Amino acid sequence: MCVMVSGRVALVDLDGGCREFWAGDVFFVPKGFRGTRETPEPPRKFFIAYAPTV
Repeated sequence: MCVMVSGRVALVDLDGGCREFWAGDVFFVPKGFRGTRETPEPPRKFFIAYAPTV
């Protein structure tokens, strides 16, 4: 999970799909995501990763 505090981030998947996030946005990066992260504006964010144990 990512909470954007400032700036802008774009996630581009391998098929060319692009999603952009700005300050105030909250989003999840799906498990197994393959692609690139672009930072058109320097971001400030809180990022939380969770890996459950079995």
